[in-house]
Amino acid sequence: MGGAGAVEMWEVEEPPKQVAFVEPEYPALARRMGVEGSVVVRYLVDRDGRVEQVTVLEGPELLREACLRAVGQFIYEPVYHRGRRTKVWMRQVVTFRLE
Repeated sequence: MGGAGAVEMWEVEEPPKQVAFVEPEYPALARRMGVEGSVVVRYLVDRDGRVEQVTVLEGPELLREACLRAVGQFIYEPVYHRGRRTKVWMRQVVTFRLE
């Protein structure tokens, strides 16, 4: 585990292609309190396209755990760097809006 040997997304030949997306579940308490906002995460995609680590960089506290759970289930096609499968660091903004 870990980010040793991983590259940043902008370093790979082709952008990672997401094959599974999980919509975060809106936390009940955040919904009741009317909390909306964006959570910014940085995460490591392993050589098989699975998310290995997720870290919240910023965002409302009440929305963070739901974001971590969802992003942790994302799946990508394997990413290549210089012709070899590699781990890649990604960054994403997940927005929560009440409707």
